[in-house]
Amino acid sequence: MEQIAIDNEIRAERTWLGELEGFHFSPTFPRPNAFSLLFVHGAWSRDKIWKQSGVDVAIAGFNAYAMSLRGHGDSKPVADLGKVSTEDYIADIEEAAYSIRGPLVIIGHSMGSHLGAVAAHRNPGKVVGFIGAASAGGRWNFIGWKPAAAMMKRDYLDAMLGEKPFMIGRDDARKLAFNGISEDGFEKTFSELQMESGLAMREIAFGKRALPRLSCPSLIIAPEDDLLTPNQASISRSLGAELESIPGCHMVMLDRGHEMLARKIDSWLTRKFDL
Repeated sequence: MEQIAIDNEIRAERTWLGELEGFHFSPTFPRPNAFSLLFVHGAWSRDKIWKQSGVDVAIAGFNAYAMSLRGHGDSKPVADLGKVSTEDYIADIEEAAYSIRGPLVIIGHSMGSHLGAVAAHRNPGKVVGFIGAASAGGRWNFIGWKPAAAMMKRDYLDAMLGEKPFMIGRDDARKLAFNGISEDGFEKTFSELQMESGLAMREIAFGKRALPRLSCPSLIIAPEDDLLTPNQASISRSLGAELESIPGCHMVMLDRGHEMLARKIDSWLTRKFDL
């Protein structure tokens, strides 16, 4: 079973959440009464994007998991990735959530935040809290003209309208998503990005659904230099979520950003659930 060694200690191992691959970040000293955490990645990514954040929260005492959506990593294969819908991805999150014992908190990034919020809304008995970082919005949450113009490029439109798998362009990724990341960090992570569903991205980009109003405690974390999804205040209002900001760009879990993100997650969960 694949494991990750951090600071000479084994803190994570490969696991399966139903038919979905994932990592389990097991705390050395579990925090009493803490809920499990389920990390959901964004577009073009997979579970590995969360590995440092997962280690961080495990060190803080939380039992955590990171999942890969279908067609990503080694998760359940699909016949045509381009035709995978957001409803398919939401079903994946629900499958992963119900494979974990007990209630949990969903933590999503970008597209994974949008999907995770819907899963949290639909499963109030299972999902007791929600955190979104650099969240993708819904029907009434306009992202702004600069990122909208980037997504209207012909190659992207052809893929979204034609329901084909596609990759974000290198220049767009660097300028909009990785603008605060070191060159080494960008090169390594960009080389590991994966193709994404044209249909799912069309549903996100063109606002298939409005974001739900959440009944569980919820938080939107807004990176201060996020150029791809700068509309976090609008998204937090739609969800009825608290809004807090931290330094960083859209890919806030990379480089040293993972430490600030983990501290924000830890402090909010501790306060909201009296841990």
